[in-house]
Formats: sequence, structure tokens, C-alpha cells
Amino acid sequence: LGVRNSLLLHTYCAYDHRVLKLGRLVKDWAKRHELVGTADGCLNSYAYMLLVVHFLQSLEEPVVPNLQAMATESVPVTDMKWGCLDRWETKFLTDLSGIPEPKNSMSVGELLIRFFRFYTQEFDWHAHAVCMRLNKPGEAVDKFKLSTPTSKEQWYVEDPFDLRHNLAGKCTTAGRSRIIKAMEDSLDAIKNG
Repeated sequence: LGVRNSLLLHTYCAYDHRVLKLGRLVKDWAKRHELVGTADGCLNSYAYMLLVVHFLQSLEEPVVPNLQAMATESVPVTDMKWGCLDRWETKFLTDLSGIPEPKNSMSVGELLIRFFRFYTQEFDWHAHAVCMRLNKPGEAVDKFKLSTPTSKEQWYVEDPFDLRHNLAGKCTTAGRSRIIKAMEDSLDAIKNG
């Protein structure tokens, strides 16, 4: 699954250069604020990339389409990660030649501001999931309808292929508060100069 996850992110980055640039900015921001690591009750680096892609899919004029929803050919992968044989669907569109370029022309700086605003003011962490697999512009994904049981307080960041894996499952109350506070502070700092 790791290879397919890497290839999926690589394909999003190949579609639009802003995916990689915004992803690096967000991951560097998280590291500078010491917000990376499940052992510290935060999100891992991969989860931050999923937040970036989900956000870029969610914009009224998306930067990236949902490559998983566009795929037609099944690509099953089996593993024993959860103690039993699981079969995961890992399909996504890899031939980007037929996809039109995005209409969204926002700069990486504008996207960073919108990213912080999206996750601090617009996204409802109590009801919705970060879910690239099902994401559509203007439509939130109900976290209570996904595979892994969760609570109102727990964040839900679904692995694009291993549907039992909530990448925010070990993100603690303190970790979530620190992440949101740092996003709010960064948004204020950018606005004020």
C-alpha cells in the first residue's frame, strides 16, 4: 500500500506544481511549530499532505480533481496489516493527459492562507472527515459513515486506500488544540503583515 500511496501523491504533484509547493510549505510549517508526530499527539507528515490534497480538491474552483473517483480500472492490493487478509482498492487515474488544466489560478501564498482559513474556520472537524477518496467540491464527507468508528471530538483523516486507517486516530485533544491554535496564529500573522 505504501508504494500506491506514494504514487498517488506523486501523481497529484505531477498534475499541478502547487500541490508539491503547498505540501512542502505546510509540512515545514508543522515541523517549525513542532506539530509533527503521532507520539506527540499530533499528525504525521503524510497526514499533512492528505490535508493539503483534500483542501485543494475542496475549493470552489479545485486545484486538483479527485483522481480516485476518475479511475475505471480496478487495482486491488492485499495485506495483513490488521491481522487478517484485507483487499484494498487502490485505483486512481494515472494518465493525466486527458484532464484539462485547473481553472484555479491562485498563487501558493494565497492557497496557504486559504488552507489555514479552511481548517480553522470552514471545515467542521466534529462532523466531517478529510477524505480524498470521496471528496467533491462543495460537499463534505460525513466521518460517521466511514469504516473506522470515531467520536465527535476525534479528527478523521482517512488513508486513501486502507479504509480502516484513520491517520488522526492518535491525535490527542492537546495535539488538535495546538495544531488549530498554530494555524490561527499563522493566519493572523500573515494578515497583519
